Amino acid sequence: MRYRQKPIWQSLIAFTLALYAGSLISRSSYLEATRPEYKDPGVIHEGARRSDIIATLGNPAQSFKEGEQDVDIFKFDPNGRDRGTKVAVGTFNATADILTVGLWEVVATPAELLTAHKLTDYTVKYNKDDTVESYRSVSE
Repeated sequence: MRYRQKPIWQSLIAFTLALYAGSLISRSSYLEATRPEYKDPGVIHEGARRSDIIATLGNPAQSFKEGEQDVDIFKFDPNGRDRGTKVAVGTFNATADILTVGLWEVVATPAELLTAHKLTDYTVKYNKDDTVESYRSVSE
C-alpha cells in the first residue's frame, strides 16, 4: 500500500485558515479582560476625607495646588465592571468562540467595541483640613 501525499497548496490553505481562525478567537475575551475595573464615584462628596477617596479610588492621575487648595484629578470609568462580571463574560465569549469555531467573534467583537466604556475625569478640590470642598466630573 502506497502513502499518497496531499498537494502542498492544500496544506497551505489549511494552515492559513487555522491561523486566521486562531487570530479571531478570543478577541472579545481580550477586550472584556482589559476593561477598567469598577470604582465607586460615590466616595467623592463634599466633606469626604482625602485619604478615604485615595484608599477607594487609588492614587490620582494628577495632583497640584491651586492657590491655597490641593487639587486631585482622578480618571476612571464609573461604569466599569467588577472582576466577577469580567470573568463571566470573558469565559462565555471564549466558550462561544470554541463552540462556533470563531464565528462568535462576528457578533462579540463589535458588541464589545460598541459598549466600550469611557473614562471620566473627576476634579476634586480640598480645603485646609483635607476634606472635599468641591468636585466636578467631565466625561471624555
